[in-house]
Amino acid sequence: MISVGIIGAGAWGTVIANMLADNGHRVVLWCYADHIATGIANDKAHHRLPGIELSAHIQVTTTMSDCYGHDLLILGLSSSQLVAHDHAIDWSAIQCPVVGLAKGIIEPKWFISEWVEERLNGVFGVLSGPNLALEIAQKKPAASVIASSDDGLNQLIQNSLSNHYFRVYTSRDIRGVECGGIFKNVFAIAAGCIDGLDLGDNAKSALITRGLVELQRLLDYFDADPSTALGLSGLGDLIATCSSNQSRNWQLGFRVVTTPNHEEWEQSHRGETEGVRTIRLMHELMVKESLNLPIMMAVGRLFQDSNAVPSDIIQDLMKRGLKSEFDPCG
Repeated sequence: MISVGIIGAGAWGTVIANMLADNGHRVVLWCYADHIATGIANDKAHHRLPGIELSAHIQVTTTMSDCYGHDLLILGLSSSQLVAHDHAIDWSAIQCPVVGLAKGIIEPKWFISEWVEERLNGVFGVLSGPNLALEIAQKKPAASVIASSDDGLNQLIQNSLSNHYFRVYTSRDIRGVECGGIFKNVFAIAAGCIDGLDLGDNAKSALITRGLVELQRLLDYFDADPSTALGLSGLGDLIATCSSNQSRNWQLGFRVVTTPNHEEWEQSHRGETEGVRTIRLMHELMVKESLNLPIMMAVGRLFQDSNAVPSDIIQDLMKRGLKSEFDPCG
């Protein structure tokens, strides 16, 4: 048994806490809001996990320092929440390995690992994969990958989290695993557009397949291992995020094409999804570096041109010059 502190009681952070508690570990979960803490402690429930009864062994706190001094610290905050709570986290008090759950970027840096490692005097890893929180809370089979340069941390997470419905693999390619978690959100927006326009499963399959090609190019650009794109954090997460209406980025893409008023969907809370933040930052880089990422560029047009029409953008993709499937310029 190990002792784990978890900062962040969103849906995924809470599911991780629940799994660890069910696996017999001591868990202290920090909540930013009293009503969330009360719901977990008293009702064994979370508003974003409908129908799920949480473990009675989760210790809930609203005092962040209660999460320090354990065998392991898990950051369950999103990228934007990490920035918001940066000064509230006493990084110098953290003397144990740390694992991040966020799949996003922190500007001006791309990678959360770089941002955390500037603050942390210790070992850091990321957990990523096709992990829709509610399904895992329902104990439906799933798998994930822990990526760290430290084999000891990888083994610790693999052994602590794995059980009969959740299987953890290990990787040393932290940059590649992070890339999958970042860029799959952009393709999920495109998938939502396809479903909103009722373009069919063939179009969705083509998007995922060609999106995987672009993801491999991105991993190569960021000096990661392109083969990581074929793993759980790449292809696995890409399929789940592009296929599920539980995905916030898919929901945004669907809304883009089903809501006539451009300003209405852009100003909605869906306009702050990780995919939008990523593509707005990525668009400048793609142009500057002449990166061959046609789907990414197409999604970027939606957020760069207020007059862009999704159906026209898709037609432009279909009219591109014909090439061999594995042409590096394809």
